[in-house]
Amino acid sequence: MMIDVQDATKVYALGDTQVEALRGVSLAVAAGETLFLGGPSGSGKSTLARSLGAHLNIPHYHLDAVMMLPGWQPRPFEDFKKRHDAIIEQDAWVIEGAYSKTIPQRFARADVVLFLDMNGVMCGLRFLKRTWQNRGKQRPESAEGCVDTFSWDAIYHVTIKYTMLDYTLRRRPKYKQLLEKHAKGKYITLQGFKALNRFYSDYEISRRS
Repeated sequence: MMIDVQDATKVYALGDTQVEALRGVSLAVAAGETLFLGGPSGSGKSTLARSLGAHLNIPHYHLDAVMMLPGWQPRPFEDFKKRHDAIIEQDAWVIEGAYSKTIPQRFARADVVLFLDMNGVMCGLRFLKRTWQNRGKQRPESAEGCVDTFSWDAIYHVTIKYTMLDYTLRRRPKYKQLLEKHAKGKYITLQGFKALNRFYSDYEISRRS
């Protein structure tokens, strides 16, 4: 299986505004290659990683599952980095997640980087919905012993502070700088959920929830 994007340009109407989701993108992703997905919490990274892994028949990894110990306790950074580096040395993978200290290494190893450039407020609301629906459960992309809890900590720190505010004001511009510095010429930006949905349909990727 292969995803072939050649000189792609996509513009969507949002009310009276024209949103340019893709412009002049030419990239090909095939089985046996490496693909990194970035974006805020609630942007659809986990589902896309599973879907692309199945579509291309290559392993997929969720960095939260690599970093977290039971009870959402982070493992020591050097331990995480050792596990992370062992994954990116493999010949083929799809990885989704953040952890900015290891982004340059992932960008360097990735054949293609997909940036899900979504509205922070909408991502925050999606995160709230997901957490409520999965409360008391362990999601497939979570580490062993990490159960979703619908709490004030999740509402404030992850939804409001981290996703809605910090991503919009600080991390989104920083991420775009990292893309230009470390992944120039090999990244695609999907701007908005409409662009993400069209990506699934245009390249006939089955959504794996």
